[in-house]
Amino acid sequence: MTSQDEFRRALDYIKAGQFKRADKALSRTSRSAPQTPEPHFLLGLSAYHQGKAKLAERHVRRAVDLAPDRTDLRQRLAELLLENGDADAALDHVSAMLTYMPENVAALRMAAKAQAILGRFDEAAALLTRALAVGPDDGALHYELGIALTRLGDDEGAAQSFARAADKSPDNAAALSQRGSSLIRLGRLVEAETTFARAARAASDPNRPGGIELSPAVLRHEAEQIDYLERIGIARPDDLAYRDKVRSLLDDPSRQSAIDSAFIEQYVAIDHRGFGKVPDGDFLNPDIDPERVQADYFAGARSCIELDDVLAPAALSALRQFCLGARIWKKPYVAGYLGAGLGEGFGCELVLHLSETLRTGFPKIFRDHRLRQAWGFKYDNVGKGVNVHADIGVVNVNFWITPSEANKDPDGGGLTVFDAPAPQDWQFADYNTDVQKIRRHLKNSNAKAIRIPHRGNRAAIFDSTLFHETHDIDFHPGYENRRVNVTFVFGRGMPK
Repeated sequence: MTSQDEFRRALDYIKAGQFKRADKALSRTSRSAPQTPEPHFLLGLSAYHQGKAKLAERHVRRAVDLAPDRTDLRQRLAELLLENGDADAALDHVSAMLTYMPENVAALRMAAKAQAILGRFDEAAALLTRALAVGPDDGALHYELGIALTRLGDDEGAAQSFARAADKSPDNAAALSQRGSSLIRLGRLVEAETTFARAARAASDPNRPGGIELSPAVLRHEAEQIDYLERIGIARPDDLAYRDKVRSLLDDPSRQSAIDSAFIEQYVAIDHRGFGKVPDGDFLNPDIDPERVQADYFAGARSCIELDDVLAPAALSALRQFCLGARIWKKPYVAGYLGAGLGEGFGCELVLHLSETLRTGFPKIFRDHRLRQAWGFKYDNVGKGVNVHADIGVVNVNFWITPSEANKDPDGGGLTVFDAPAPQDWQFADYNTDVQKIRRHLKNSNAKAIRIPHRGNRAAIFDSTLFHETHDIDFHPGYENRRVNVTFVFGRGMPK
């Protein structure tokens, strides 16, 4: 059997998932042809498919050493280096590729990704601009350029890039959502609302990329919400038929006959149902003294306050009705709660107006920091809250709109804020998702916990870089008693 026959057989083994056979064949070939790069490359491919990224990197690095002019090998090695967190080394190999092929879009894109990981967003933007000169119809490149420009603070340029990405792919919900956020920061709220509505329609596409995976948490909420819509007299006949199918699936997940095209369309549909409009009259409670609130915010060593009776009655009622009635709660999280972002139905007129009312109502706190992101979380009546983390921003506002009486634990159900900020040299994954690392940091910093219990119409306003976590949830049964949290993040901070 020739070496080429051995390579083809090994590749067939890899495709079939028979990695031990592939490795055995390739090891023989690498011994018989030690100066040939292919067996090392294929050993790397096999290791990668076995989840051994570091071993894959070593094998592919050996292949590159044997054939330094092979740009395909360098590209794969650079991908592995990026995946293993070595952006500097990846950049070295991609730069070598660009010496031979300066207009290679894949190499330019990979170099831009490495520069972005290293925090060099100006260089990332320049590389993506070069790539777009070669491939101007690549919507993904326009999107990536928009992200780099956002990190550079060029919201006008970012908005244009996200618009081009959406033009190339009209169902690109992420590009539309990012454009909406750029427009908010530019103060163009009407355009932002329209763009978020487009993003929500794209997210509602039953044929969206990636397919549809049914979530029991979403299904339970769907049934409860349609019960609520029926109680207030606005459920439609197709809602009721869908609810019956949902209940059938919840009772017996094997009843796959309930899942037809009409079911999927309802499951993914994002529909405000007429909620989310701005009511007449005051929005913030007119009894609030902005000067006192702002003085309290800056009085402590760390900026963190709780503010009760924040919204005027009509505004609170409108926000509650929106969160109860709008069909937007389609995104499940591992802990069991549901979420909705600005481009997932949450970016309505009411929410955007509230963000601006807060910003202008407390100018010393928010200064020139515009809304960066907003979302809602809706919890089951009993469960775990959001793990400890910090956010990308300057000021966070967390609203609780479920009535106080719904909470069984008057000392809990809210939020704990720690008086220790995220270190400036941490990456996003460190301060937003690495719970063990955060806990160690809080312990080593002797961080003090500021416990803010849940109350209806209460807001917690605090420095976004402070670590915070949601208390465990123990609320009374019933759809209208589910804990609902509305979060706003203002300004640019922790940009990594």
